[in-house]
Amino acid sequence: MTIHCAGLTAEYNPFHNGHARQLAMLREQYGDVPVTAVLSGSFIQHGEPALLDKWTRAAAAVDCGVDLVLELPVLHSLRSADFFAAGGMAALAATGITDYAFCGVEGLGRGDTDMERAGRLIKDTALFLRSPEGNEALRRFLREGESYGTAWEKAVRAYRPEAAPLLKGSNNILALAYEKAIGQYGLPLTLHFLPRLGEGYTSTELVPPCASASAIRRFLESGGATGSTATEQALAGVLPAPSAARLTAALHGDAPRRRSDAPELMDTRPFGDRLAVL
Repeated sequence: MTIHCAGLTAEYNPFHNGHARQLAMLREQYGDVPVTAVLSGSFIQHGEPALLDKWTRAAAAVDCGVDLVLELPVLHSLRSADFFAAGGMAALAATGITDYAFCGVEGLGRGDTDMERAGRLIKDTALFLRSPEGNEALRRFLREGESYGTAWEKAVRAYRPEAAPLLKGSNNILALAYEKAIGQYGLPLTLHFLPRLGEGYTSTELVPPCASASAIRRFLESGGATGSTATEQALAGVLPAPSAARLTAALHGDAPRRRSDAPELMDTRPFGDRLAVL
């Protein structure tokens, strides 16, 4: 298989050893291909500010092996998996040079045969979700009062029970959304899958060498954002050297790195309520 340019979507919040390993696996399997990453801006899903600004995170990605970084428009980066995936895949397709998109999957095995089986399951399930039958299943659960995300999951479980493992882990849900977007919008991309290594996305334990981004942010939030030698050593165990250097430099600066540093950004009250206070 010849790949002209590989693409992926990411938050890199921050860029950690798991991300570096993903790039290494991609190039081990497909050669020294150029890689384009579509990156969330300074605000990520759920409206939270990123740990570092988009420029610093993009620079860290390039330092660590990404060749081109594009910004995912905020209307996609702040919304659900479907919108995040559609924006990312559309941006990759719009480059005119990216022909293969890659994403990580978890809990579905690690060998080539496992990835082939996971790929077929993801493609078949995405096709179901785009079908009239899938849309009707989704609407049925919405009419019963379920949220969009829950209705989506129940539709898959009810009509494709063999796809239940895909609903365990945010990476798998995104993989489904990527495949769904490619088919729905007729994008000239082929999706390939890489096994996710290390701790799960939602893991909160800072376990070297592949701690999750959530665990790294939690470590900083709970007192690790001091710029001390101990902090630098902890980060060096879970981040590639260029990424660790940029994050350490930020810790020594005046940029916010914890929610408590910028509470006005985390005020979740309705806008009208905040105006009433003013």
